[in-house]
Amino acid sequence: MTGERLEKMQLYCVDDENLSIKFMFNPTELKFVYRNTLRDENATEQRQGTPKVSFAHPNPVTVTLTNLFFDVYESGLDMQREFVEKLTKSCRFVSTEIQRAPVYILSWGEINYMYCFVASLDYSFVLFLPNGVPVRAKVNSMSLTQVDPRGFPEMPRVDPNRDVDSRWTGEFENEALDNPLAGISPNP
Repeated sequence: MTGERLEKMQLYCVDDENLSIKFMFNPTELKFVYRNTLRDENATEQRQGTPKVSFAHPNPVTVTLTNLFFDVYESGLDMQREFVEKLTKSCRFVSTEIQRAPVYILSWGEINYMYCFVASLDYSFVLFLPNGVPVRAKVNSMSLTQVDPRGFPEMPRVDPNRDVDSRWTGEFENEALDNPLAGISPNP
């Protein structure tokens, strides 16, 4: 792993690239939740006394991120403009014409996990300058809910050989959008 560049997790906004969120510090955990909906109205008891299960449909995958930090103490950046506005705009309508929250692609390095929207956001300011200006924010919890990627543009590619975020378009070579856990092996 020597010589590899540290990749930052990001939420790339397919509606407006200016709303994209690049995390300063990578999470220590991504919590995926898969759920199915069952139909109770057709449940009948079997001989053993247990009800027969009738599946209705799978629910969207949810991903929960916790304990994410944004820190501008040394950089002097404006915490509100650089991070907090993007975070709070993730939970508002894209525009008056588009009556829904922004759609993002959750990605980390070469893995594009899923298209999603921010279902909930809980953050706190945890460090202040003597004049009261916040310089560190902690995202206590951010819940992302999967959306169908059809009809949304793909995420531009990042050139791995450049230090700047130059982007170009291309096709996804990643099946993680259909299966968020593709390519991830469990720890032994």
